[in-house]
This record gives sequence, structure tokens and C-alpha cells, in this order.
Amino acid sequence: MTTTTTAQQSSVPRIFTILWGLFLDVGLGLIAYFGMRLAGFEAYYALLTAAVVAGLRLVYGLLRARRFEGFAAFMCLGFLIGMGLAFVTGSDRFLLLKDSFTTAILALVMFASCFIGKPFMFHASKRFNAAGGMEGAEWERKWREFAGFRRLFRFVTVVWGLAFLAESLVRIPIVYGLQIDLAATLAGLLMPAMLIGLLAWTLRYARRQEKRLKAAADAS
Repeated sequence: MTTTTTAQQSSVPRIFTILWGLFLDVGLGLIAYFGMRLAGFEAYYALLTAAVVAGLRLVYGLLRARRFEGFAAFMCLGFLIGMGLAFVTGSDRFLLLKDSFTTAILALVMFASCFIGKPFMFHASKRFNAAGGMEGAEWERKWREFAGFRRLFRFVTVVWGLAFLAESLVRIPIVYGLQIDLAATLAGLLMPAMLIGLLAWTLRYARRQEKRLKAAADAS
């Protein structure tokens, strides 16, 4: 009972840390965008500024970690590709749409990781220490020995991949069907809203599965 309570308490700061990071990722870009708009700049330049702020935020996170992280590097690469294409097209709508390419590619990476190596969410959960202090060696041992542990992360990874793919598709009618300021706001909030929902579902689902796995291990 004490161990469970401690694990639940320790998970609270991690959740707030993740939510605070999401707020910075989205909030800084939106502040930059509407600040530029209030200053009288056109939507394209406001979106360009917001994109640069988001890119600097990614680079800062990468440098602060002081180690190469595949996810951060992937996001930075997607940002640079999107910015390059945006300069070529000169379209404010495309600047909003560029994130759809990143999330769609990331969804495909998640699907592929279920068949090649370990699932994407296994590495992500291990990085954020989502198992409440479980050491890296323990993660690898459970992966080798428990089929239920492997099924858990494969299923969660597929769900996240489907959500990311859906997000990339939903962004298209938002970008091209709404007034530019409204589209920028909704497009900026779309990803964090999805991530909050996914995190809530994942934590709840993982707790249920953990209880089932523990009960099955005790029974055997």
C-alpha cells in the first residue's frame, strides 16, 4: 500500500512537468504569433516568428539534455524541413500545415517500431521513467521475460500512432477552412489537447494492465 501511494505521489510531479512542457511548447508560439499580429504584421510573418520560437524551444531542450535524443532530433528535423518549404511556398497556410507532415511521419515511425526493435512508447516511457523509478535493467528484463509487458507497449504505441495520424488529418480542414487567426489558434492547441488526452488514457490503461500482470504473476 505504501509503495503504491508513493508511486502515485511521485507520478504527480512528472505529470505536471509534462503539462508545463506542453504549455511552453504551445504557449510561447501563440504568444509570439499574436504579439506579431497586434504589432501589425501579416499572418505569414507572425506564423514565421511563432515557428522560429518553437524551433528555438526544441533546440534549447536538446542542448539542455546534453545528450542526443532521437525524438527531439526528429522534431528539430521536421521543423527545419517545414521552414524550408514554407520559405519556398511563401504561404501562411502552409506554415500552419507543416506540422501535419511531422506528426504523420511520426505516426508511421510508431507503427514501424512495433515490428522493428522495441515499440516507440517503450523508449518514451523508459525515458520519462513512467514506471515509478524502475531501473533500465529492470525495463529490459521485463521486456525479455513477460509477453504481457511487450503486448502492452505495442498496443499503446499503435493507439498513439493512430492518434497522431488522425491529428495530422484533422489539421487540414482547420488550416484551409477557417479564418487564419482562428486556424492558428486551433492548430496550436490541437497537439497539446491530443497529448493530454493520450497521457490520461495511457496512465489509466497502464495501471489496469499492471494490476492484471501482477495478478497473473502471483497466480503462476
